[in-house]
Amino acid sequence: MGMLLTTAAVDAGDRVDFWRESLHTMFRAECQVEPRRESPFRAGMSADNFGALNLVDIFGSAFNIRRHGMGDDGKAFVLLQLEGSCIVRQDGGEAWLTPGDMCVLPVAEEMEIERRDSFRQISLNLPAEKLSELCSGWERLAAKTLTGNIHCAGILAATVKAMLDGRGKIEEAGRSGLGDAAICMLGAVLNTVSGREPLPPAAREELPSRLESFHRERIKRFIRDHLCRPDLDAAMIAAGVGLSLRYIHRLFEKQTLRLMQWVWEQRLTNCHQDLLRRKESGRSISEIAYAWGFNDQAHFSRSFRKRFGVSPRSV
Repeated sequence: MGMLLTTAAVDAGDRVDFWRESLHTMFRAECQVEPRRESPFRAGMSADNFGALNLVDIFGSAFNIRRHGMGDDGKAFVLLQLEGSCIVRQDGGEAWLTPGDMCVLPVAEEMEIERRDSFRQISLNLPAEKLSELCSGWERLAAKTLTGNIHCAGILAATVKAMLDGRGKIEEAGRSGLGDAAICMLGAVLNTVSGREPLPPAAREELPSRLESFHRERIKRFIRDHLCRPDLDAAMIAAGVGLSLRYIHRLFEKQTLRLMQWVWEQRLTNCHQDLLRRKESGRSISEIAYAWGFNDQAHFSRSFRKRFGVSPRSV
């Protein structure tokens, strides 16, 4: 996880000032913060970088913010509402956001956010020029509600949430590609709303492959986390990552190893590595096999010999 700022350990009387300073640290913003209720004020945010895309997960109690400009007028950001509701006002525009909705905003402009209840939002911060490359004139959509009922907006929201939920396990080498894929999806959302050509040809060709790579990495991470379970199968994997069984099979159909072949390869590879260290660990062959999801010793021995050309005992 990247930078984390929270009022949890701050005295109640100092929390508003702490949060104002935290917003300045995170966004270089001068803000007025006004709690809406008498209950204790609370707020927090964590930030993670995915290449050109910075994701900030923001949560807290009900409060209003008035922002007075930003330090970097080359940026833009998108607010994605996950929980609660809010009103965003900027330059005469007004966006009402409920869970699944989003709005896009130029960073350099003044803005007001009215959060009416406990909330969770994700702020997608990125260079404005990248949005201009994908959707010319995107500024006309500033402070307008982009409803979650737009299918591609729902896909973007699910992807961004998955990126944050899995941020601790996403390999550093893949972060930039995931960020670029999310930015391309954002361009598709803005073009859908504006009625323009969805994406430039190069981006249209690139987006599906990046999205598929992203989901394949999610699937592989889920498999690694549950490899020890003998009942791990395609249906469990599909349910675990929130994708259809047909889609996850399609994601692997052109790969060197199909879905369940990849599962067995991981199990056998891990067994082989542990068998090389068996004398040090003192574990038996059966203990190692069961630890990686095999529940039949004979089946494990046959599979191992077929994969490595030797029996487990010979390693």
